[in-house]
Amino acid sequence: MYWDWGSTALKGEYIVTKLDGLKMGSMENDFDIRGGYLSLSHCLTGEKFVYKNGKPGRIVPREKFEPGSGKWGAFQIGARYEFLKADKSLLDLGYVDSTQYTDKASSITLGLNWYPNEMVRFMLNYYHIKFDDSIAVSGERIDNEDAVLTRFELVF
Repeated sequence: MYWDWGSTALKGEYIVTKLDGLKMGSMENDFDIRGGYLSLSHCLTGEKFVYKNGKPGRIVPREKFEPGSGKWGAFQIGARYEFLKADKSLLDLGYVDSTQYTDKASSITLGLNWYPNEMVRFMLNYYHIKFDDSIAVSGERIDNEDAVLTRFELVF
């Protein structure tokens, strides 16, 4: 799903993966894995989304980055909720090690994008991930995780 109005966009997706006839030793079972996301973004500087070939594209700043002239490009904020739920039987029947993995996880992401011009994007994202069951990571049990990630994108 994708919908935008002006400088605000809403996106979402729901996915079902079917694992039919998964074998382990003499066992054979069918499992489902479901997941999805919903995200909302807004361009603080008022730019609208540009379309290419009928598909949503990217932000093109109205004013390119020229700090001497007080022009800073475009800024966009966003939030995203994601979830993943696997069939609990994957853990219960031993297909997946239940001490290392969980059958449910969800996350929230908050982000800021800066577009100094139409070819460059800098991204800064904060992620908070919550696991339904605690999992083992480097010998420790955790039930959530936080991360800050950056990315530089060049389009040509």
